[in-house]
Amino acid sequence: MRPQTHMNYTQPDQTPPNPPNTPPNRPNIPHQTTLDPNLPTMRQIKLELPFFGVGDPVEWINRVEQYFAFYQIPDDKKLAIASMHLTEKAVDRWFLFHNEFANSWPGLAELLMREFSGYTTVDYQAALGRMTQNGVVKQYIDAFTKLSRRVSGFSHEALIACFIGGLKDSIRAHVKARKPKTLYESYELAKVFEELDLSLKIHSKAATRIAQGAPHRINNWNGGVNVNPRPPVMQQR
Repeated sequence: MRPQTHMNYTQPDQTPPNPPNTPPNRPNIPHQTTLDPNLPTMRQIKLELPFFGVGDPVEWINRVEQYFAFYQIPDDKKLAIASMHLTEKAVDRWFLFHNEFANSWPGLAELLMREFSGYTTVDYQAALGRMTQNGVVKQYIDAFTKLSRRVSGFSHEALIACFIGGLKDSIRAHVKARKPKTLYESYELAKVFEELDLSLKIHSKAATRIAQGAPHRINNWNGGVNVNPRPPVMQQR
């Protein structure tokens, strides 16, 4: 009878090795962002397209462009949708002159700009290129923003160049030297350098008045203010 022998052994690992060039297994972490099934989908959101009859057409044209982009309206359907939302004088003008403009949404937009704003797209482009700052930077930004909404065909870089080119000389050089990459950055830099330019002018005027012997204000010991005609001069005995 053969003696029994006891051998200790371990079960081989049943997990198959990872294929080459593959990362090791990672724990299954649940996604932190889950969609609420009660929220409406893009197709369920209903946007109302306003009607246009008279007035400034820029706001209406911008709303129509947003509507087309949201619903991804194909180009051959845009004119039909937009023309159905014309009323009063606008629908009369389109009915009368539609054969003289391109039979497309850009053609309709061009007609409305000519009839109700008094200028064509080319006129607005020329006006934007000639625009200069006459008041403070905030007023210039408001006017530039309003006019740029009426201009199509300008690249982002062209709008930045037009804005910087119209700034006052004392501000334009500083903003241009910073080489802003966005129009918003150009706006912010113009505000900063306007404040700096104003501060330098105030200090320059104060220094000039002191040099000319103009009255200057000094604080006394009890917090009041005295006005001296000129700086005190030491008298020799």
